[in-house]
Amino acid sequence: MARGATVLHRAWGNANEARTKLRYAWHEFFGRFDVLVTPVAATAAFRHNRNPNRDERTVTVNGKSVPYAEQLFFAGLASLSYLPATAAPIGLTVEGLPVGLQIVGPEGEDPTTIEFARLLAAEIGGFTPPPAYM
Repeated sequence: MARGATVLHRAWGNANEARTKLRYAWHEFFGRFDVLVTPVAATAAFRHNRNPNRDERTVTVNGKSVPYAEQLFFAGLASLSYLPATAAPIGLTVEGLPVGLQIVGPEGEDPTTIEFARLLAAEIGGFTPPPAYM
């Protein structure tokens, strides 16, 4: 965040041009596909780390400790290019932790991702709360 607040206008302009190119690429992609389905995060739900210093938070992914912020990758995939995304529950792990997916749609097509999530819920039975859900 500090880098973003102090970035030079020229650097921001270059980054924004790269984002614009990505937006055109997504426009072509969504000319062929209605939605893109991705994970919400690199892991299923995990115990929250309440360390106030976000940079010190870690989570285990495939047996390795990785920075907590890396969980934001899939959200960034959509938000960087102004694409709507809807998170939808799809079940529980064998440990009973919730798992979800992200439905990404074309720019300005929020109703498409929401409707896909509604149709998916109708097919798989909707949200099932984990055993310790309060």
